Amino acid sequence: MMEHRWGERFPLDWHVRIRGGPRLIGGGRLRDISVSGAFLVTEATPAPLSPIEVEMRGPDGRHVLEAFVVRFADDGIGIEWSEVSPELVAILVERQASRWPVASAVSNAAAATASMTASTAQRS
Repeated sequence: MMEHRWGERFPLDWHVRIRGGPRLIGGGRLRDISVSGAFLVTEATPAPLSPIEVEMRGPDGRHVLEAFVVRFADDGIGIEWSEVSPELVAILVERQASRWPVASAVSNAAAATASMTASTAQRS
């Protein structure tokens, strides 16, 4: 299976849930992240190229990012985001690159997404 890494990977330690459609596949931990994907340490074994949802919880609530399974390792799976650099991922990468606490990034992601949504709605 060919990998498509577009961005530098940054270490991360963030607990997540992994869903395949409406059902919970399992839990895991984001070990590293980039604007194009991440590595999840998990015992879950979704099918190759299957779509999954990565659910994170932060101080401001629940966030879900869509991804595809692109590789397997003994300790987990490599994923590629369905959308390159979703807002939350971009903020997490920026925070990790700057070595800022990740927890505050989730809170800021919600504010950035709300601001972008409001701005788009005003233009419509």
